[in-house]
Formats: sequence, structure tokens, C-alpha cells
Amino acid sequence: MGRSVYSLVLSDDVIRAVDRAAYAMNTSRSNLINQILADYVSYTTPEKRMKDIFASLCTMFDGDAPFLIQNQGSDAMLNIRSPLQVKYNPTIKYTVELFREQGSSVGELRIMTRTQSGVLLDQLQDFFLLFCAIESAYSA
Repeated sequence: MGRSVYSLVLSDDVIRAVDRAAYAMNTSRSNLINQILADYVSYTTPEKRMKDIFASLCTMFDGDAPFLIQNQGSDAMLNIRSPLQVKYNPTIKYTVELFREQGSSVGELRIMTRTQSGVLLDQLQDFFLLFCAIESAYSA
């Protein structure tokens, strides 16, 4: 979906109200107006689709003790952390990134950990290899 610049004649009072709402929602004036118009004509924008997916994920993880949702650095990313119950309590950071344009994949899951434990790293590698094999089997 491309983007273009359009000239509109709008009331200054309306724009002030839109600017206040956009600021409160931590978004831009253009994005808010785009969302308002899309909602009015019942069109789901890529940004709305991503926001809905992330809201569902947050609801799913809400109250699940080991998972902590972190502030989103971007509208296209969600960061989740969880501790591991092993010596030194390392954490795992999961980043879900959704792509604006849908192609062969909808997004990407990145999983990171900081540990020096060889045993833990071996177990994580075995898990990720198994995860990739299952993903390949079901996405083919």
C-alpha cells in the first residue's frame, strides 16, 4: 500500500483536537487521520492489523508470571522477556516483528539470550533446531 500527500482544507480547531489526540496516542497527525478515515470506511490498514495482533499477544501473556511485555520500540515490534530457572537466572528476550507488506512471511521472531553456560546453549540450540524443523514441516 503506497502513500501519497493530499491537500485538505480543515478547520484549525479540528486540527488542534487531532493533534492533541495524536499526541495522547503517541502517533503522528497523518497516522491518526489515516486511521480515522480507514475506520470510517471499514478498511484495515497494515498498522491496524499489527496493532490488533500485538494487542492479542499482550492479552495472551497478561498475568502469565514469567513473561514481561516491554515497551514497544516501534509499531511493528513487540518485545517480551522471561527468566530461565537455571543457575544465574539468565533471561530470554523475544522480539516479534511484523512486516508492513505481506509477502511470503508475515513477520519474524527473534530470540536472544546472554549466557556463558555451554550446557544451556547446547539445549537452546537443540530446541531451536527442533522448532525450525517443525516450522518447516507445517509451513511447506
